[in-house]
Amino acid sequence: MRAARRYSMRIRNQMKRIEEQVVTRSPGDTHELAARLLPGLPPNSVLALHGELGSGKTSFVQGLARALGAELR
Repeated sequence: MRAARRYSMRIRNQMKRIEEQVVTRSPGDTHELAARLLPGLPPNSVLALHGELGSGKTSFVQGLARALGAELR
């Protein structure tokens, strides 16, 4: 059995100058995190995601897309 992957991302809100590091344990947890954060984003927000390979950037964007109603393949 493989150990659970840890996904980590840093969230920075330049307008409020808030920085927070969040650790999720699976892509599904990362999707849920993105969906929970979506309602708090101001209109016309621009997100810049950065991190190492496998850090959860794509999972986060997939979670945002699903929360916005996109159908993913």
